[in-house]
Amino acid sequence: MKIAIISDIHGNLEALEAVLRDIAAQGCGKTYCLGDVVGYGPSPNEACARVRELEIETVQGNHDQAAALDIPLQEARLSPLAYESLMWTRRVLSPEHRQWLRRLPQCIDLPDFNASLYHASPQNPEAWEYILSLYQAWDVLEKQKDTMCFIGHTHRPFVWVLKAGMVIEERPEVITTHPTARYLINVGSVGQPRDHDPRGSYVIVDGDTRAVTFRKVDYQISITQRRIREENLPDRLAERLTQGV
Repeated sequence: MKIAIISDIHGNLEALEAVLRDIAAQGCGKTYCLGDVVGYGPSPNEACARVRELEIETVQGNHDQAAALDIPLQEARLSPLAYESLMWTRRVLSPEHRQWLRRLPQCIDLPDFNASLYHASPQNPEAWEYILSLYQAWDVLEKQKDTMCFIGHTHRPFVWVLKAGMVIEERPEVITTHPTARYLINVGSVGQPRDHDPRGSYVIVDGDTRAVTFRKVDYQISITQRRIREENLPDRLAERLTQGV
C-alpha cells in the first residue's frame, strides 16, 4: 500500500483540495498529516472539517496548539504575521474544531513502515524546535530508532540520511531507502511553502519498496489570496503565497 504524508496546511483550503486530488490520483490508500492545519490562512474551519471528514490521522502542530488553547499568546515569541493570524484564527475557530485540535497527539507511529511522524523535532516535540542544519539533523538521527522519521514545521522539504556513520543530504525527489540507514524527512508544506516554490508539497511512501517520492502540486493561489484580503488579514500573507517564502 502507498500512503501520503502532508503537513502545514495552514488554513489554505484551495491548496489542500488540490493536494488531496493528486493523492487520490496517485492511488494512496491512506493519508497522514504532520500538523499545523490552521494558522496564517483564511479557511481554518474548512481545513479542519476536510481533514476530519477524510479521517486523516494528524499530529498537533504549534499553530494548532496556539489556536486551540485558552492561554495568552506571547507576542514576543511570534512573528507579527503569526501573532495576528493566530488571534484572528482564535476568534473564528469553531468550538468543535478547537476541541479536536486540542486533543491531537504529538506523535504517530507507523510500525508497518518502520516510521514515526512528528510536527517538529522528535527529541522534544512540544518545544517546536526547527531542524535547519546538518548538525541538528545529525543529533536527531543518532538517536532515531525507526528507519524513517517524517517532520514538517519549517515548510521546506529536505532529506537527511545517516549512513555508515556519516550524515548526508539528498535531493527531495525520489528516495530509495535502505533498512540499515536512518532518514529524517521533511515533507514540506501544503499551504505555505517556504522553499521558493509556491506549489503545495507532500510525500508518498511505498509500503512495498519503501521508496519516498516528493510531489509538488499547483493550485489556484489567487482564490486563497482573495479570501485572505476579504478577511482583512495582513496582505503580506497573500503576497508570500506566490513567492513561496
